[in-house]
Amino acid sequence: ILIDRFTAAGQGSHEYQLHFHINAPATLHAGGRLITQGKGGNLLIFPVPDASGHPVLSPCPHPVQGYENPQHLCYTRESKGNTLFVTLLLPFENDNCPDVEASLAEVKCDGRVLDPWEGTGLQIIYNGEEHFYFDQHMQWNLPWKSGKYSGQGRLFHSSCRSHT
Repeated sequence: ILIDRFTAAGQGSHEYQLHFHINAPATLHAGGRLITQGKGGNLLIFPVPDASGHPVLSPCPHPVQGYENPQHLCYTRESKGNTLFVTLLLPFENDNCPDVEASLAEVKCDGRVLDPWEGTGLQIIYNGEEHFYFDQHMQWNLPWKSGKYSGQGRLFHSSCRSHT
């Protein structure tokens, strides 16, 4: 789980970008998902809806001799104020790409709903297993609640179980 928090210098509109250098043949799929292709280890780059940007896969704009990174993936979003990108990096072997769904989860803390920039909650379905992940970004250890999950620690990841 990759969480990139961007702090704005002001409340005006800003263009934010998240870059990945891809060193394997890859294709861009619906929802901005990128899947590498090859024998052995591969990677699914999964941008979480509402915490991502417009994807563009292109040849590497700044190739370095001797460094194999033929493709460049960039997610771009324009936003006012602080923002974040949340991306799942999911390794897999050969053609066994995992079936994944993910969304931001509402988290209540200190008597209010947190902005995902302050604390990010994620609901993830990975090959039929339900996961919940929470990260308090503000160095707090305050009690929090999200649906059936609650805690007081800064990081939390639920146990897996079948999704019905």
